[in-house]
This record gives sequence, structure tokens and C-alpha cells, in this order.
Amino acid sequence: MLQTEKERNAAAQERQGGSALAKLSKNYAEERLHDFIKHRHPDAITAPDNEKPLQVNWDAWYMIP
Repeated sequence: MLQTEKERNAAAQERQGGSALAKLSKNYAEERLHDFIKHRHPDAITAPDNEKPLQVNWDAWYMIP
């Protein structure tokens, strides 16, 4: 459901006259999120899938040692 929502949001931006493709805008937003997390928490590591809260595939899931 999260993936569908991200695609819908990106497609809505595209329909409003944006020049970005939906897939590209979704990927760009996620890359910026990961950059922001790593900037604020340089020691953060990507957490293993089996430790995600409620087993939800979050946009970003990090652990800070």
C-alpha cells in the first residue's frame, strides 16, 4: 500500500504540469531522504528487513549504533 501511495503522489505531481516523471520524482525524494538521514546521523546503517517495525517497508529504515 505504501508503494502504491508513493506512485500516486508522484503521478499527481506529474499531472499538475511538473516535468518530472513519476518514477523519477519518487526516486529523487527517497534519495534526498537518505542523504538527509546520513548527513544528520553519519553512523546510521540501513536496518535489516526482518527488524522493521510492523514489517512495513518504510521509505527509510536506519539504526543508529
